[in-house]
Amino acid sequence: MMNDELAKPESAEPTAAPGINIKMLAKGTTLLLEGDNDLYELVVQYPEYGIVEVTSTNPALRQPTVGQFMHSAHGSHPGLKLNVIQQGWAMILRFSNGQLQTQPIASARVRGTRPDGSHWSYDVF
Repeated sequence: MMNDELAKPESAEPTAAPGINIKMLAKGTTLLLEGDNDLYELVVQYPEYGIVEVTSTNPALRQPTVGQFMHSAHGSHPGLKLNVIQQGWAMILRFSNGQLQTQPIASARVRGTRPDGSHWSYDVF
């Protein structure tokens, strides 16, 4: 067997992928996120602190609730925390009564309003 035929070991590091950094978004920007069974809508309130208003089909978040995006986590990378929302990773959200780990995020759309009042949106993943 030649060297280039050998199986390459999987890297312990996640691969680079598109992500959403809430701290880089404008106040009022909306994120529409989809998990396996839940939908999440996050409206950015104070981007510099990751503060968002969250509404979801998850029974714990049916009413708009202000919380903080802490990081993203993944079961195959215990201890690794991403400061962005990334496909296949669960969000860790902090609320006044504790933390919530969402389902892994499957798709994401970001939308907002331009200074002239027109709207924009794009699919991130």
